Amino acid sequence: MLDLAFSADGKLLAGATDLAGQKSELWVWNWREGTEIFTLPLKGAIRCVGFSPDGKTLAYGLVGAPGDVGFLNVEDLYKADKK
Repeated sequence: MLDLAFSADGKLLAGATDLAGQKSELWVWNWREGTEIFTLPLKGAIRCVGFSPDGKTLAYGLVGAPGDVGFLNVEDLYKADKK
């Protein structure tokens, strides 16, 4: 585990994992319910993750990949989880 971040309301926990640049993942858990919301495999080595102050956006940073910073709409993560 390289980095962890809680949403401002304390409901969500996001994490960044990287196995020597071989397999990077960004994941989001509903901390209160103990359920996984979303997992995103990534190309490149992930190094950091963080929520915006309003909790609507999740940002992540990569090393050595095109688009070194990515942004995800948290509401969209919930929608993807329900599909």
